[in-house]
Amino acid sequence: MMISSTIKEEFAMSGGALDYLPYRVKSDIFGYSCETSHQARQLDPLKNPEISELVFDVCELLHEAEWYLSGDTSIVDYDEAINSFKTKWLNSSGEERADDDQKKSNEDINVAYIKSNTEEIKALINAFDKSTKDIQGLSRLSVLDKMDVLGILAKHMKKVVDEYPVIKDLM
Repeated sequence: MMISSTIKEEFAMSGGALDYLPYRVKSDIFGYSCETSHQARQLDPLKNPEISELVFDVCELLHEAEWYLSGDTSIVDYDEAINSFKTKWLNSSGEERADDDQKKSNEDINVAYIKSNTEEIKALINAFDKSTKDIQGLSRLSVLDKMDVLGILAKHMKKVVDEYPVIKDLM
């Protein structure tokens, strides 16, 4: 029994217009746990960080194409993915991408530090909110050193919160 193409299209399975090739290529090269181009660069399965990142991003773009061609997303979503890819790979130099990667790496380190020192940060925020008396038990620093730390924290709090939204969750 033949099913007309319009009925096939109407009841087509989600995805698959490219036979899931982007997913297979990405998982074969990068494994199943690699979720970002930054991770692909660090994993570096192709023995060149920039090429590893490029191939990952091509797989992501093909994945977006597959979703669009399968009717799962709109042309607007696909165009956004194309423009993002072009901006990153066709409108920037390797040095700019490396700088961006370094910034992401530093941000990952800072976020990891913040998460691993959550209690100390909470204590500092609480101490700042209360009074200088409350900071005496936080560490071996002198009260004046603690006040300096709190002054610096207060001076830069907005910048830090803007840069690392994860801190907002601690407040």
